[in-house]
Amino acid sequence: MQKENFGIICASLRNDILNMAAGRNWSQQDLADATDLPLKVIGQIERGEKVNLHSELLICLADAFNLTTTERKRFFSLASDITNEEVARDDQSISTVFDATVQEAQQIRQPVLLHDGIYRIIGLNTAYMQTYGLTSDYLGSIPESDPTKYHFVRHIHDEESPVRHVYKSQIEKVEMNNAVYWRFLSIAHRHDPLFNEIQDKLLSQYPRFAYLWNSLSHRFESVDASSLLRNFYCNHPNLGLLRYLIVSTQLYSGERELFMTQLSPTDHQTFSMFNKLIEDKKFEFVCFDPMVSQLEEACV
Repeated sequence: MQKENFGIICASLRNDILNMAAGRNWSQQDLADATDLPLKVIGQIERGEKVNLHSELLICLADAFNLTTTERKRFFSLASDITNEEVARDDQSISTVFDATVQEAQQIRQPVLLHDGIYRIIGLNTAYMQTYGLTSDYLGSIPESDPTKYHFVRHIHDEESPVRHVYKSQIEKVEMNNAVYWRFLSIAHRHDPLFNEIQDKLLSQYPRFAYLWNSLSHRFESVDASSLLRNFYCNHPNLGLLRYLIVSTQLYSGERELFMTQLSPTDHQTFSMFNKLIEDKKFEFVCFDPMVSQLEEACV
């Protein structure tokens, strides 16, 4: 990654942390004090100037930001001089991986969703759509101009969202879990103007999300969310009690990342219900054209 972009990421992570005593976000001086690095070096890092990003320095930054184990791996890899274009193999592109993944997803008899590195929904199968109510009609009611239209965090916090209705029995756990997952994803994209557009809208529109987000760095002072494996149950208003793991897998690493999220049942009742969803309805994978077009354009 370019040092300039890595510097923007560091500045953004610093700005996530609150100086409780001063009632403001961390300044460069706060970060310098926390890392025992000279203030001049902090400024050089954030401006993307030539700085030796050696392991001791990166560990000091990760410790100061209270990054989790999974976030630290992501953060350290971003400090490499390898560009986003060089991350993926020459014979792979996001459109190639996407097309192959859609074909595979059509064979999976469980709820499946694809999202990009900024946590925007790209496509989902009808089993996932029925489980969470993320129908084309519901998403179509949200203006295309809204940067959070396809963003999953929005659908956890929006009072009108069918997803929030499904998770009503344990919404606080789901809110926290998605805030944690969003922070993990966003680390690689803080330099993207779209991240700021989405994040500003989420923070200003959903006070509960703003509270959770601003508390994450302090929460991880003593707790490590070391796994992206998420164990859930919900008393679904239409399907009854569902128990499942939410498993997220990264399929493509580059300028536009691609992830698959799958609901994997952990009891027989949920397994049977997911199969019933597929058998009772026309089973297909639904893609959202504006999102797919953006992904394909990113490879050109």
